[in-house]
Amino acid sequence: MNQKNIKIFMFPSSNRNNKYIELFRNSVEEASQNVEFLSVPKDFLFRIIPMLFSANLFRSKRIIHIHWPTVMYGSRFFVKSIFLLSVNFFLLLFLKYFLGFKIVWTVHNFHAHDYPHPGVDKVGQRGICWLSDALIVQQKITRENFQNKCPR
Repeated sequence: MNQKNIKIFMFPSSNRNNKYIELFRNSVEEASQNVEFLSVPKDFLFRIIPMLFSANLFRSKRIIHIHWPTVMYGSRFFVKSIFLLSVNFFLLLFLKYFLGFKIVWTVHNFHAHDYPHPGVDKVGQRGICWLSDALIVQQKITRENFQNKCPR
């Protein structure tokens, strides 16, 4: 039996309004037989931890791939956004530094299109930038704007 030893948790796992995630996933699966994408129920980051124990994922290389950071802290309520940002930031720290996860962020846009709290988004993007092991930037103009915000 061929054991796939790279496990990728994508946030969000899918997006019915945007086919990018599906195209990305299909391209990676075609390029490598060694990768498995794991869906996290309802895209809640804390649900990764029980999955690690139930699927014995400690023997694998584990990656969290974030497409839109607002998935990690998005809410129309300011206080809930701050709470989600805090909890998920500390979960990312734990997963990265204690459990050895790598974090990849695909930067689709310089700013979220429809997120109602730009200050929270700014803090969230900076935190994810700081934690990321790799950034994938889709557009040249986004890369140019983002280099000042998240130097690498």
